[in-house]
Amino acid sequence: MNDSSTYQGVILFTVFSVILVGGGFFLEGHIGFDPADEGFLWYGATATASGEIPVRDFQSYFPGRYYWSAVWLRFLGDGILNLRLSTSIFQAIGLIFGLLVVKRLVRRKPCIVLIALLLWIWTFPRHKLFEPALTMMAVYFGMQMIDHPESLGRYFMAGAFTGVAATFGPNHGLYVSSAFFVLILIICLKTRIGNMPRYLSVWLGGGLTGFSPMLAMILIVPGFFESIRESMTSVFRTGTNLPLPTPWPWVTVPKVISDPHITFFKALFEVTGSFAFLFMPIIFAASLMAVLFKGPRFIRSNSVLVSASVVGLFYQYHAFSRPDIGHLAQVLPPAIIAAIAIPKALNIDNWKFTKFAGIGAIILGIFSGAWAHDYFHYVRHGLAGNPYEQIRICTDILLVKPDMASLVRNVGAMVNESSETPDDVFIAPHWPGFYPLLNRKSPVWETYFLFKSTDEHQRRMIVQMRNSKLKLLIVGDIALDARDDLRFRNTHALVWKYIVENFREFHSDKLPENFRLLKPLRLEKPGS
Repeated sequence: MNDSSTYQGVILFTVFSVILVGGGFFLEGHIGFDPADEGFLWYGATATASGEIPVRDFQSYFPGRYYWSAVWLRFLGDGILNLRLSTSIFQAIGLIFGLLVVKRLVRRKPCIVLIALLLWIWTFPRHKLFEPALTMMAVYFGMQMIDHPESLGRYFMAGAFTGVAATFGPNHGLYVSSAFFVLILIICLKTRIGNMPRYLSVWLGGGLTGFSPMLAMILIVPGFFESIRESMTSVFRTGTNLPLPTPWPWVTVPKVISDPHITFFKALFEVTGSFAFLFMPIIFAASLMAVLFKGPRFIRSNSVLVSASVVGLFYQYHAFSRPDIGHLAQVLPPAIIAAIAIPKALNIDNWKFTKFAGIGAIILGIFSGAWAHDYFHYVRHGLAGNPYEQIRICTDILLVKPDMASLVRNVGAMVNESSETPDDVFIAPHWPGFYPLLNRKSPVWETYFLFKSTDEHQRRMIVQMRNSKLKLLIVGDIALDARDDLRFRNTHALVWKYIVENFREFHSDKLPENFRLLKPLRLEKPGS
């Protein structure tokens, strides 16, 4: 492919990705509100935009995603629509890289359009659009190394991307660096180009360059290194995700068939997801077995398949650490790309049956993925006579379900009635989005109370709560995943004891049944 053709492809796919992602944002960017997971990102982005340091000053992932979002919020405002716009822009960039990879496999523009729709509709949830975008970028840079095995520049670019990916999360740094290390081994050993130490050193140099912003923060920002170390220690202690049973097809299909209330699109969504969990590892394992037994010509002529399979293999942990369809979607692009690349590797890409079957599978995937999008449910609820309501979220007007609209109004009224300072309201365990919604700051470092906390951490939290002179607490008694050990009273037993001893519960029918409204028994002095 010559340079002119490459540049034309970049321009074409940039325009198309902007139109596709922009159209999706126009349709559903203003629909729905999630004070939990999306709220976690929103709180972190607004706090970063106001000058706080991720990880050190508030609970967060690595800083990359927060600084990306904070830049847009600083220029456009702190509203949640601007946050969603920032993640959509990142999604569009990832899609551009994905389509540049797909172009190596598919020539017909209508087919590329269908694949783009499939990749777009299966990139969700919207607060985690960084993940699928990074996987598509990783496949692209891996493909570039295979296509140009003697180009030091390609190794440096892959390394730089590895470093940048690591700033979005240590898991991304681990997955991408592991995948690229294996790809370099494959390139050097299977194609016999030699100079492996040279290529590895150039790749590592690129990695240090891409990771240099994090290194600078570690060296310069007071307390940042200690916070990173403590955060990583916590991950090793608690794990990265809460486990779930894998929804294999032989479990999901009978469950769907026996459910008399399930809708067609939800059934299609769940069944499709279950088969994706089954076929993903099979696709990657089979492709890598082919790499082991095939020669250099196969690897170079199937660079897309090799790159997508190696990248996807290492991202499997993310999907199976908590195997719900939301985590599946975050790492699904490499599997989609690898599946599209398989017919070419088997020399059956020109068979009519292969073409029809492929197009049919893509269309089925597009329809099944619709269930995950807010616009689909907005229309569905409207047709059922249960329309969404308009509600103001800071400076933005959103359309949300009636129960969420009532919750936002009720929590807002409670906070505005009792709160006097920005940090005198405490909300737990899973509603951090109410802080930026109500222009408040969390009185404690932790904003999403998920795992069992250490006594030392809880004692620090109690000190922070005392110093904030809390006027109002909203605390939920949530057994996440139906696990009693994940209730706030059990994950944060010392904090719960402090709350029970120092705050009085008030009955409120304006909160969900399992939530408590509490106010102080007496006004405590800071540090008492």
